[in-house]
Amino acid sequence: MTKIKAEKEGNDIFVYAYEGGQPIGFAIGEVSGDQVKLETIHVDACRRGEGIGSSLLTAFISQARAGGIKLLSVEMKTEFGLNVDKTAGFYRKHGITVDGEKLKMDF
Repeated sequence: MTKIKAEKEGNDIFVYAYEGGQPIGFAIGEVSGDQVKLETIHVDACRRGEGIGSSLLTAFISQARAGGIKLLSVEMKTEFGLNVDKTAGFYRKHGITVDGEKLKMDF
């Protein structure tokens, strides 16, 4: 069973996914005022497609809201061979608006 742990440390939000005590994914974001930028979200390649990324993002959003955050932003970095359509679809599914390579969610 996957366990999700979220915490805020200084200006950063960290969310981790564990199974059997082993890390299998994480999300990291930086808070600035009432905004947070989701810097990265990662799930081990062999565990993708199981909903772990969705669980990480949901926990990240919850942690941000609990901290009084009003705006979440994400920047898709296409230089890393990112499948923009697939990635944008993932974020849209969670209510995040896509505008070119920038994504945002107002709380």
